[in-house]
Amino acid sequence: MAVVITIWPRMAAIFMWFAIWLYPNSLMYGSLPLNIRLDDMFLSYACLVCLWRSRGCISSGVTIKLALAWFIIQLVGNLAGAFLSDSNIYGIVKFMSKSAYVPMTVIIISYALRDKENIQYIVKWICIAGVAASLLGVATVYKPQQFSIFIIPQIGLSTGSYVDALEDVSELSRRAVGSIGIVGTALILLNISLLALSILVFGKKGTTEKWLFGVCFAFCTLGLIYTQTRGAMIAFAAAFLWGLVCSKRRGTFGILLALGTLVIALQGGLIQIIVARFIGETGSTLGGGANVRMGIWEMFIHNFQPIHIPTGVGMYAAYNIYKATAHNTYLGSFIYGGMLGFALLIVVIYKTWNLSGRLLKHHGDLTAIRFGTYLRMLIISMLVVGCSSENFQDTLCMQLFFTGMLIAERYLVLMPCTQRDTCKQVFEHLPHTDYAAAILY
Repeated sequence: MAVVITIWPRMAAIFMWFAIWLYPNSLMYGSLPLNIRLDDMFLSYACLVCLWRSRGCISSGVTIKLALAWFIIQLVGNLAGAFLSDSNIYGIVKFMSKSAYVPMTVIIISYALRDKENIQYIVKWICIAGVAASLLGVATVYKPQQFSIFIIPQIGLSTGSYVDALEDVSELSRRAVGSIGIVGTALILLNISLLALSILVFGKKGTTEKWLFGVCFAFCTLGLIYTQTRGAMIAFAAAFLWGLVCSKRRGTFGILLALGTLVIALQGGLIQIIVARFIGETGSTLGGGANVRMGIWEMFIHNFQPIHIPTGVGMYAAYNIYKATAHNTYLGSFIYGGMLGFALLIVVIYKTWNLSGRLLKHHGDLTAIRFGTYLRMLIISMLVVGCSSENFQDTLCMQLFFTGMLIAERYLVLMPCTQRDTCKQVFEHLPHTDYAAAILY
């Protein structure tokens, strides 16, 4: 694969999603020194190749800057936390190496997105990878023993013991683990389902594209239900409600809502899963989960020290200090990143909302409306799910989130100049090597 990436670096923008989301964790665990994963090596190599092939001229748009700022804040927070806890340096380095996924992904995608055709092609393969992740997630619910090579080994348990524990509980109480864990699977399927939904709604009738993304949407939405993550379900509902009320194709959203309701009504198993997750048949009611989280939040706030305010203590160090995670992206941004982390969260929300608004103003461009709708639904879902999870601090989630931002940003740059997006703005966002192409375009 290294030879392929060296010759065709843009293939990395497709293959990396499969490599990360379908990684055989248990099978490959401990096969390399320091438990380095093959997908870590692949992503690092692909990033270096893209930097080399582009001669360092990567897009100077806002997304790459935000991704780098996100990584630096994670780094500073964890280094600060290392001095305030007994965190070992190996754990810090390993955690930060995983956080480097975010800027490396943006660099790889930035290199690959050189024209509109590449954008459509990469989006298609990201959605297909999402379907594969969904199928694997559901497979770990019903056949955990057969798919145990993908399951992440748990602290204090061998993979075999963890799988045995899964099989000892009813299928209704199991969570979709996949290859990236319960939360990672839920957040990725939430993102991909909204991406496929926006393209499905604004696709041309009878086209292969519409059918493809319709299938992707169906599989990812079903996978989202089987993850049994309440926050992700509620976040999807909130984003869909925005589309139903505010989008330019409310009727299509209404038809999809009616079809979805019919499918759920006819398939009793889906109703059982959804209802059980909210009324407590799987072990925790909605109110019970909220009470547990409120206790965690109170503990974090009570024990947070003034010295932590500027930089925070980082996610890895915070777990060693508090023996818990924040379970809230707004609290987490401050605990893990201090004032810098919270400020970055506000900037990311504002920039994403603004970028989606710019795309939605291009009424005559169907693709711009698609990406604008997707980005608007994505930020709404992220704001909602952030009330119960640390999605803005999660590496896998932000890897895909910034990819969505970059796709929307690059498409806006590749559009013909308008009064709002002048040629000067186009030049400012393109690498120097693309100036001639921009003029010809």
